Amino acid sequence: MILRRESVRCSRRGSHSMRVVAACSASLFLVSTIAWGAPERGAMPQIESAARQAAMPVRRLDDERWEKVPGCARTIAAGAVNQVLVTGCGGQYAHDTIYEWKSGGESGEFVAEPPGSVMLAFRQAGMSVAETKRQPAQASWLAIDAVAGKVYGIGPDSTLYSRPVASPYPHHQWTQFVGAQVYMQPMQVTAVAAGGGHGRGDLWAISAQPGGAGGNRIYASETCPAKDRVVSGRCWRPVDGAAQKVALGNETWVVSSDGGIFRRNGNGWQRVEGCARDVAANGGHVYVVGCDSATGGGGRIFRRVGDSWRDTHQTGKTLAVDVAGNLWVVKAGGEIWRRKATRPDPVR
Repeated sequence: MILRRESVRCSRRGSHSMRVVAACSASLFLVSTIAWGAPERGAMPQIESAARQAAMPVRRLDDERWEKVPGCARTIAAGAVNQVLVTGCGGQYAHDTIYEWKSGGESGEFVAEPPGSVMLAFRQAGMSVAETKRQPAQASWLAIDAVAGKVYGIGPDSTLYSRPVASPYPHHQWTQFVGAQVYMQPMQVTAVAAGGGHGRGDLWAISAQPGGAGGNRIYASETCPAKDRVVSGRCWRPVDGAAQKVALGNETWVVSSDGGIFRRNGNGWQRVEGCARDVAANGGHVYVVGCDSATGGGGRIFRRVGDSWRDTHQTGKTLAVDVAGNLWVVKAGGEIWRRKATRPDPVR
């Protein structure tokens, strides 16, 4: 890969033009311009130099019917329609406490997990497994696999836990996900994505292990060769490259530490134009938060349509999208907003 600098010329076109327009504004989407020969399917998700500011080619969307919902969140996850979880960010919505969206028609609210909800850790003792730790259910990251009917959360010890979407108990009981062929120390993770399109029930994670300039090492789960040796029946498999965020839709998407956007193409990574700080996917719906969020505030949100990014006229720090394409956004200050996808997006 060869990085090159290119000047950006700005122009105005008619409001009904279908051509891509370079938007000259203070909120430019940051990209790294890469000179490509043939597509690099094996390119790892890491960038050789920092992204620079340039114009992102976008098509604008009409009013997206955004609405603010009650709550304060640090992170958010979505699966089926109205299947949304957040972790609280303080005040009435306690820090790292897990809240579930309870819908009442056009309205709803986030309700804390039932009292007594716990996360259970285990260890292998000979041929049996023994509980080693029981802690209140709290999470720094959440993911929902609507296909498999599971919810995943990164617990206070930075390891992964899961529970059924519909708990059979009056409180939720989270079980530690080991992800090893023999029961050993569970892997510490910083981000996780679950689900996937085409009826799959996949699970990917960004570990706490440094993996290079792009961020930390990437893992995908697969069925263990010897299921009877593992509580979960799933094993972590290392994947080439390094990244900071991961999302699962019809394709696997990752974002590297300096904003590179990559999607899985066979057994390699394909670089996609643009620069992002977060990514969300569900089926064919893919959204990113632009790199103007690098200072810790909210960045512009873009939607992937075909081979281009479209401006949603919204900003946020992190986001999630459900199976129907309804987007949920957490602002830099913890406010929660959602957009209802009620009609096709007109291009103007």
